[in-house]
Amino acid sequence: MKATILPFPGKQELLEGLVDAGAILVGAEVRRRYGLRTPVFIDLRTAVYTDLALFSLLGSSFARILERWSTPGTPQQVIGVPDTGIPMAAATSLASLRKGREPFVTLSVLRKEARVYPGEIVSEFVGRPDPSREANLIDDVVASGGSLRRAVTRLKELEIPIGRIVVCVDREQGGVDALADLGIPIYALFSLAEIGDFCRERKLI
Repeated sequence: MKATILPFPGKQELLEGLVDAGAILVGAEVRRRYGLRTPVFIDLRTAVYTDLALFSLLGSSFARILERWSTPGTPQQVIGVPDTGIPMAAATSLASLRKGREPFVTLSVLRKEARVYPGEIVSEFVGRPDPSREANLIDDVVASGGSLRRAVTRLKELEIPIGRIVVCVDREQGGVDALADLGIPIYALFSLAEIGDFCRERKLI
């Protein structure tokens, strides 16, 4: 099983930007920088956040997906998976505001660990999830599915239903299969195979 790979305006531009910025590395460059022998390496934690135009384009792409594929007429919210999904969720919310979408997509952040304040007040979030809005869990990739499962488990314990999971890349390493029992649809901007085809067309691998 694989994630549903979605078409959206500017998809080719975003993929070109990610490759040109070094957020997607291929071939010898992966070995040179990280000492790994995988043909494709995806790291959205560095290159994307130092290129604000690319970061904005990524947020706009997520926002377009929610605009097209979320439940019609239902207000949306995004919840960032710690750590990498947090800035992506923020970019998505801001992109919806810039687009003038009403109501705009609100944001909350799932803390990596709950914070306990004096008086035994437990804070699981930065921001506050809105139970009247459909929730979208945002992350960079789905690989093994472990981090997404942990996030979904915590949200279920907090009685926050997730409408869908949206990631930038499905690495096609079995993570979608591993999450199938959760019953939550998983969408991706790109598949690893799609990225591989693009890189071969550009003779990068």
